Amino acid sequence: MKTLSMHCLMGLLLVAAAFALTGCSSYNNLSRSYVSGTEYYNSTYRGLTHGQIVSEYGAPDREVSDGADGYILVYETYHTSSHVDYMGFVDHSVRKSYIQFFMDRHGVCYNVKTNKLAPGQADEAVAAVAISTGLITGLSTLGFLTMMVPIMIHM
Repeated sequence: MKTLSMHCLMGLLLVAAAFALTGCSSYNNLSRSYVSGTEYYNSTYRGLTHGQIVSEYGAPDREVSDGADGYILVYETYHTSSHVDYMGFVDHSVRKSYIQFFMDRHGVCYNVKTNKLAPGQADEAVAAVAISTGLITGLSTLGFLTMMVPIMIHM
């Protein structure tokens, strides 16, 4: 009877270890393919004219000096969200996303700063959280079983 339960426990440990290792490799592959929003927007919009940017984004929320001979087109969006936690408390949050196009004196974009993700990166960010959650679950299961095996053997 002890050998049968020992085989079952070892099998469970191997399954938990497999989940943990799969989560690690999936997360590493995902993070290697990540492109920051700033890199993406710079490669896409650097060199475009004021008119081209305004035709795509519309009028900026504001226009400010860049401290030299140029100016910055500033676009801002505020996102509000609310949720009720398991205790019934309501959590309200406001997040500002922005994109700033730095224009030279000729009206040509020379730099872009943003806190936005590159298109398609939002889905990968959600996947990274899911993979991380799977990794934590796998490691927690592995830790729990590692703790329980000696207890169950001595019963």
